[in-house]
Amino acid sequence: MRAATRSITIDVHPAWVFEFVSNPVNLPLWSRSFCLSVFQHEEAWFIESPHGPIQVYMQADPETGVIDQYLYPTPEIQVLIPMRVVPNQSGTEFIFTLFQPDDISEEDYQQEIYWVEQELQTLKKLLEEPENIPN
Repeated sequence: MRAATRSITIDVHPAWVFEFVSNPVNLPLWSRSFCLSVFQHEEAWFIESPHGPIQVYMQADPETGVIDQYLYPTPEIQVLIPMRVVPNQSGTEFIFTLFQPDDISEEDYQQEIYWVEQELQTLKKLLEEPENIPN
């Protein structure tokens, strides 16, 4: 399976990036092409995507900066999106990996990569200019 990894330098403390990204409530603020909204049902979190609801689980370790996002479009399918928060002098390097499943065309995969790049820019702007974050 192919993978595309993108990173962006964010000029804020890694703890703030980690806290923001690892909280599923914040997904609609920066992952706008994929996450239209988020809701909790019992103990599980779900996102409303353009393709319908998807269960999301965040496995996050603040000590290592590892955030593994697991998406479950159906109970039988698990999609891993690994993310890393790495200290970069006074700021942060945020790293996002997107795998290409066998059933996704090259054209669709390239479109997803494009959207990830846009979302990383949105994340940077939100965190570097916190007045942009809605209350």
